[in-house]
Amino acid sequence: MTTRRIQVLEHGFVELVDVFGTDQTVVDAARVSYEMSTSALSKKSSTRDLLRYLLRHWHTGPFEMPVLRFRIHAPLSTARQWMRHRTWSYAEASARYAPMSRHVQIPSEWRRPSATNKQGSSGVFEDARLTEAVREHAQNAHDLYDFLVDAGVAREMARDVLPVGIYTTFMAQANLHNLLRFERLRLDGTAQSEIRSFGHAIALLTQEAFPLTWQAFVDYQLESVTFSRMEGQVLGAMLEALM
Repeated sequence: MTTRRIQVLEHGFVELVDVFGTDQTVVDAARVSYEMSTSALSKKSSTRDLLRYLLRHWHTGPFEMPVLRFRIHAPLSTARQWMRHRTWSYAEASARYAPMSRHVQIPSEWRRPSATNKQGSSGVFEDARLTEAVREHAQNAHDLYDFLVDAGVAREMARDVLPVGIYTTFMAQANLHNLLRFERLRLDGTAQSEIRSFGHAIALLTQEAFPLTWQAFVDYQLESVTFSRMEGQVLGAMLEALM
């Protein structure tokens, strides 16, 4: 297949390197439960209808059959968030063997701490002084890294002086089920802006490879609305009052 790359942030990118399977792969995996041929079952339900049924009712097994593999260039802090998804498989460029990337994520806009979410942020403001200070710090850190390496220090030690905004490159592979779980979390409005940007790139590439699955996922999971038991009771009472 032809490698498809989407640029993310200032220096980052996501490449879809390889795909195993299609929408039909999911359907075939679901239909094998009945020990019937695809041609025989196709008369009962279309590929689109069956995919939508599976996503709506949270049947996960068939979506574990397709696999997608990506090559990603992202800030180290974003990569570490990504790798909290332990159902993915990863292979990362090693700073012990090769020089670190010269790319550093330097914000031009800044976010303030959220008043309601200790992990989050809210509001955006610009301050050229802050941006320039980070740019200068990144350059000084790289100069120190180069100085240490030139002085004979092992790269595995010299890398410690570099900021977590430095870019790293890694391969990431997931089956379609676990990829959709990743997207539910990382496309959410409460997710950190940087990894959400990568989530949008993954979404575009996944949609191109699995268009029917992706639309069903959006309709029944990503943009669906759920209620707690108590909320359902209140809503039910309100509807009864209108009748």
